[in-house]
Parts: sequence; C-alpha cells; structure tokens
Amino acid sequence: MGGVGKTTVMKSLNNSAEITQLFEIVIWVTVSKDGSFLNVQNEIAKRLSLNLGSDESNDNMATRIYQKLERQKFILLLDDMWEKIELDNVGIPHINLENGSKIVLTTRRLQVCKSMDTDVEIRVDILSEEEVWKLFQTKVGDVVENPSIQSLAKDVIKECHGLPLSIIVVGGSLRKEANVHVWKNALNELRSPTICEIEDMEEQVFKRLKFSFDRLKNDNTKNCFLYGALYPEDREIPIDKLIEYWRGEGFINGAGAYDKGHAIVKHLIDASLFESAETDSVKMHDVIRDLALRITSPTGEGCRFLVRAGVRISEPPREKEWENVERISLMHNGLKSLPQSPYCLKLLTLLLQQNRTLTKIPASFFDHMANLRVLDLSHTSIESLPESICNLLSLRLLHVSCHELRVRISRLSLLEDLRIKVDPYDGRWDESFANCMTEEICSLRELTHLGFCYFPNVECLEQFVQGSLSWKEKHIKTFQIVVGFCDPDFWLYTKGGRALALGGIVTTHANAIVEVLSRADALKLIGHGGVRDLLEIGVENMNELKTCEIERCQEMVTAMDWNWLQEETTALPNLELLRLHCLPNLQSLWEGLMPPGTLSSLTKLILYGCPNLRKLFPWRRINFEELPNLQELLVWKCDELEEIIVNEEEKVDQLQHDDDDDDALPSLLPKLRFLHLKSLPQLGSICKGVSLAFPALELIYVDSCPNIKRLPVGIKKAPNLRTIYGESKWWKALEWENDAIKQQLQPFFHFSDLDFFFVNSQSRCFLLEEMCSDGLLRF
Repeated sequence: MGGVGKTTVMKSLNNSAEITQLFEIVIWVTVSKDGSFLNVQNEIAKRLSLNLGSDESNDNMATRIYQKLERQKFILLLDDMWEKIELDNVGIPHINLENGSKIVLTTRRLQVCKSMDTDVEIRVDILSEEEVWKLFQTKVGDVVENPSIQSLAKDVIKECHGLPLSIIVVGGSLRKEANVHVWKNALNELRSPTICEIEDMEEQVFKRLKFSFDRLKNDNTKNCFLYGALYPEDREIPIDKLIEYWRGEGFINGAGAYDKGHAIVKHLIDASLFESAETDSVKMHDVIRDLALRITSPTGEGCRFLVRAGVRISEPPREKEWENVERISLMHNGLKSLPQSPYCLKLLTLLLQQNRTLTKIPASFFDHMANLRVLDLSHTSIESLPESICNLLSLRLLHVSCHELRVRISRLSLLEDLRIKVDPYDGRWDESFANCMTEEICSLRELTHLGFCYFPNVECLEQFVQGSLSWKEKHIKTFQIVVGFCDPDFWLYTKGGRALALGGIVTTHANAIVEVLSRADALKLIGHGGVRDLLEIGVENMNELKTCEIERCQEMVTAMDWNWLQEETTALPNLELLRLHCLPNLQSLWEGLMPPGTLSSLTKLILYGCPNLRKLFPWRRINFEELPNLQELLVWKCDELEEIIVNEEEKVDQLQHDDDDDDALPSLLPKLRFLHLKSLPQLGSICKGVSLAFPALELIYVDSCPNIKRLPVGIKKAPNLRTIYGESKWWKALEWENDAIKQQLQPFFHFSDLDFFFVNSQSRCFLLEEMCSDGLLRF
C-alpha cells in the first residue's frame, strides 16, 4: 500500500554503485496515477538523450528507443504504476538471459504485476518492531530516550502499525518535543474512535497522517501545506514559485515575506509533509497529496479545491464545478478552451500555466471573480487578455507572457507581483507598444515584485525608473529586468532576487542603468560590443552583486582591471559566482594588484570558451590571501590556456618546498573543493614553478587535457582528496615523482563516464546545473 516504502527501495537501487557497475545505463521513470505509455516513452527518450521532435510519431520514437537499448545492458525502474503499460509500444526490447537487462516496477496492485507478466512479485511488508523504533528515533530525536516519554513513544508508534510513512510523518510532528502532556495528547488523538473504528487500512493511514496536519501551528501554515496539492502528482514544486503564490494569497506579508516563506517550507519538511527535492524545490508524497486533496474536497473540512493538474485534459471542468471553489489548478494540461463566464466569487487562486494549446480567454471570463488574488497564465498561447480582467480588483499576483499584455492593466490597483515572460522575437515589440507597456507598469503603485520585465531599449528603462512610483519609493523589493535584445529563453538563466540583464545595448553609463545596477544582486552582460572591462560600468555600483555572468562580449580583453582603481577601494566584496562564457578576446582574468578584500566572497568561478586566455592565475599578481573562499573552479574549452597557476617571478626558491615540509607550503586557494578541467588541449600545468597545498580539495575532474603530465597533489598536499575522474589513457600516461604517490592516489581514480559520474554523488550534482546552463547537456 501507499507509504510502505516502495519508492525508497527503488531509490536505493537507482543510487546503488553496485547497480551502476552491473548495468550500462539505469533508467528511472515515475509513472503515477495519471501516467501513460506516452509519458513513459518521453521520460525514457530524455534519459537516452534522444531529441524529441514536436511532430515525431510515437511509433518512430519507439523504434529509436529500441535501437538505442537493444545494444545496451539496462535496468528500467518503473515506480508507482497503476495500470498495465504496453512496453512494446514504448520501444523497450524484450528482456532475456542473453541481454542481461532487467525491469523493476512498483505498484499498490498485485493485478498490475500479473498484467505485466512479472517473473517475481515481492510484497513490501511493514517494518519490524526494531526497525520501527530505530526509524522513529531518527525522526523524533534523543528526546525519546527520556524515561517519562519513552513508554508513551512506544505506544505512539504502535498506532502507526509499522507503516514507514506514518512513522516518519507522526515522528516529524513530534520532533524534539519534550513536554509529556503533548505526548499524552498525541496518543489520545491517535487512539480516538474516529481512527480506531475504521477497518480499512488505507483510511486508517489517512487519519494518522492527518494528525500531523492538525498539529501544524496555525491556519496559515496549514494553507501553505495544502497549496502544494495544486501541483501535479509526483511533480517537483519550485520553492520560490510557491512562496510567490503564498505571498499573493496573503499567507505571508511584509518585507520579510520571502524569508518567512522559506521558514515555513523548512517547517513542513521537518514535519515530513514536504520532501526535499533537487534544484531548490520540494515534492509531496502521493499519499500526502491525497490527504491534502481529501481535506480540500467538497466533503472535507477545509476550503474547496478543484484540481485537474497534469492529467492531460483538453476540455475544462463544467461551469457548475467552478462554483464555491476557492482554488483551481488546471496547470500542465492541453486545454483548448475555457468556460464563458464561470460564477466563482469565492475564487482566490487560478493556475492555468503550461497549457500551450490554450489560445483565447472568453471576453466575460473574469466577470465573476472579484476576489481573485493569484492568476498564472504563463506558458500558454493566449494572444491577448480580455477587458474583463480589469474586474479583478483584488488581484495581487499576475504571471503572463509578454504578448498577452494587449490591454490596459492600470485598474489592477492592488497588483503586487507582475511576472512577464520575455520574447524579444515577438514582432509586436515596436516602440509604440513598448512605451505603452512601460506606461502601464508605471501605473501599478503597489508593485513589490517585477519579474522578467523586458525593456527593448534604455529609453524605456528610463521611462520606468522616472515614472514608476513603486520604484522611486523602493516598494519593489525583487526584480528581474532585461534591457536590450536577448535570446528568447534568456530570462531562464537570469539568477538572483534583484537581477539586471543587459543585452547588446550601446551604453552602460545611462542613469537608469546605473540606478538599477546599484540595487541589483545579479548582473548579466550578453553580446555587448563596447565593454572591455567589467569595472568600466562603475565599481561603486556593484557592491550588492552576488552573481555576475558575462557572455559573448567581443571587446572584453580583461574581466577586471584593478590598475585604475584608487588604493583602498574594495571591489565586488559580495560576489559569489563569476561566469565568463564565450569571450573570444579575453586575455586575462584580471590586471594589476587586487585591492584587499576584493572578491573575498567568491565561491565559484566558471570559464568557458575563452580561446585567447593563456594563464589563469599569474603568481606575481596575487598573494596568499586572495580568493580565500573559492570552492569550485571550472575551466572548459579554452583552447590556448597553458597554465592555471604559474609563478612569473624570477626568484622562485622561497616558493619551492619538499613534500616532507608540508606545513610550510602556501595555500593560494585554501577552500578549493572541486577542480574541473575539460577540453583544454594546450594546458600543460596546473601549478608551474610553485608547490602549493590544497587542504580542502575533494575532487579533480580532467577530460580532454592531453598535455597535463603531472598532478599537483599528493596525500600530504591534499589530505581530503577522494575522487579523481579522467580518461584511462590519460591516467596511465601520468608521470609521478615516485610510485608511492601513484599508489596512494590509484584508489581514487575513476573512468569519467557521465552515467557513472552523476549517480549517487551529491557532492558533484552542482556541476549538472552548470553543464545545462552552458548548453553542454540537455534533458
């Protein structure tokens, strides 16, 4: 049944090093209730890196999957199946002893196993008493060892009937609770007749899980939890997006709303009602989501939800179903139409995003939604917004695509959050339309968040800065502003709560740009023809920057020139990430002596596609105290790069040490944990003319760097080194000072196969995001 641990077992298989050695590829697919063979086919195609053509037939895709898999020994993990799937239609080759491949599936229904012709069926049983106690201790903490609580704790777990999900959720709600009376009350609630008299096991589980919901500290936190059920089953929920919705609804308010939102997310994770997921998101276990939907059903005790998210519907619910509903989610579907004029005066949230086949909103659609606060129309094909949107006088959050703004929105006086998807290729972006849109944004006096707003030129930005009262009075706390031409998906990679992106514009010294930059914590320059040095923009305007990305700036010769700075000037003190991408004329990372305190917060440095860069860190220009917090260094596709760290001073004796005297070795990068070098054909040395210690180094990744003949580390120089990835022929050709160093490092070496590289290695997951954003990987 749900919550017994089937998915946990599958995750253990997926992350097992033994499994990755037995099979050439491991494929995970979460099927879910509303899954179909088409979803399974798409997920497998993505895992196999097969490009998904929009007009490609299912049969053709099945053939391509078959051709890819029939040559490999694979294991296919199908989690949470509810009905039979014809694997032949998906393109899965038949499993036999000769190919050695395997398929593992989980389901709540034995009949599904029979219909899939499984060879072995394993019932996942509840936990033993010893396992239950150990799991409960892990969730609740050492407080269960308190003599006055221990007996109560054992009675509580008896009420969970050995079901892991119940133990985790109930334990999470009592975590570190030292009050005996609270434990007694919890036991009484779990033993209440409304629970104990229910014979159906699944109903009992829901009642016990609801105990944790009831223990949430206030109605706002409960509403925040229930909001997660508006997302499709088994779908990751972006935390930032969730917090934006909460703020729009009014669950969290004020200047600290963002931080409060994160605190609520953590509380729900600690209570095991949310699960942590990758890429700053959370998930809801499908049983927990079912609980939330029961609470919000027409017969439940909470507010009413109408949820048809991610179920592949093309027609909307009937108008009658919209009545008396407070929150509606029809996201991630194939809707082609909407009802003409649904009567839903209680409606607070309407989520219609990711319906790309939706092209039109009826003229009177918003006539009876006077209390609507949150409206998401992003990633649809809607061509314009009807005039009836002006009836939404309570609207606080509006997410749209830029081509939908063909109507005056100035009557939306309470609007606080406006997010506009950028599409500079839209032919309607003429000067008249841009000025009109800017005027409408300026009229919104309550704006606190302006997301991904595209100003095609500096003049429009000047109009906004001078005309927006929200901007002048600093009501706008977060923004993502794009100025000048940029790629259609440029906004996807604009990171930061207060981000400014400048694409191909002529000047960076306009007053409006300087003003926005001074408030920004993220800056991206792309395709700029005039900037030769980042600091030209004005170092005094970049003290807030945490992220800086520079891409395709043809004239940039050095990233930062310190020579013209006044002595005592500290530059970029808060910068954490610096990414330099496709800079054809870049010759140096910086020039001159770096002022003290500069780049003191930098933790990640990424260089990609800089063909004229020859030396990264010349020793004569830096001292031992610079870059004190750099943890990740990634250098890829810099064709002429010869050295990473090189001593250019004439006298090097003071920097040369024997390995026996490691206490005296300088550490230029004392916190460097990850070093990634890829496609650097001229790179011959990581450290030339200098012997350095790397006390924090954990991982070295070297790929297509044939001229690196020596590694700059041994066990004494890098005591935390545990992983080295590279090509086997490169490893065999390495030169060593002595065999002892090679023998010490040999157990840490692995062949750099990406399928193995990313499996079961949390410390290396950060690289995945960078490879995707740099266009090196697509999923």
